[in-house]
Amino acid sequence: MSSKEIIAEKRDVSDFTQVIIKEHHEGELIIEQGRRESLTIEAPRDIMSRISTKVEDGKLFITTSGSFVQKVQDFFDTSLSRGKIKYILSVKRLFNLEITGIMYATIGSLKTRNLAIKFNGAGRVNFDSITTDILDVRLTNVGSINLVGNVNEQLVTITGSGSYQAPDLLSKKAKIVMKGVGSATVWVEETLDVEVVGVGTVSYYGSPQVRSKIAPVGNLKHLGKHD
Repeated sequence: MSSKEIIAEKRDVSDFTQVIIKEHHEGELIIEQGRRESLTIEAPRDIMSRISTKVEDGKLFITTSGSFVQKVQDFFDTSLSRGKIKYILSVKRLFNLEITGIMYATIGSLKTRNLAIKFNGAGRVNFDSITTDILDVRLTNVGSINLVGNVNEQLVTITGSGSYQAPDLLSKKAKIVMKGVGSATVWVEETLDVEVVGVGTVSYYGSPQVRSKIAPVGNLKHLGKHD
């Protein structure tokens, strides 16, 4: 029986509203909102035994342990061979999502009171549809976040060369802070507050009142009314 054989394992998880993933290997995350909470992991046998999942104070933590040599080998096994580790997660409620590492995430239709997202790494996070009051996003490094849906207010901070694409996410208010060479596209109808420090670009649809502080090499672009 090969240690590289892909196996599936269900983990016992419940009573959480926050998900925190910190990994050194490449992974795929699928989140669906439903009536039950569950987690299934697909991974090589030798890595599966080192994947830790625990719930504390309403937070689901997912991490993989290992020596330096094991972590380097995990990276090569999952990144260069394209054999991503897969996490299939069902949530009742989700208020906070934190991802560190190389992750490709897909979140299905999600309705929640407020949502905070922290993505520090590479890869992308795609939301099929989100409905929430306040969306607070902190994007660090080179990852991308793509959203569709409806929010009252979005607060976005980008540090590095990340990409935040929400041209079809209707919002009343938005505050965008860009530090580095990142890019953001939003749809705002009432008020837009933009600060660009560096060579970043913020593009927007809609007809909001705009307050801006743009560095000489930064850009703020109005794309017109949304279709």
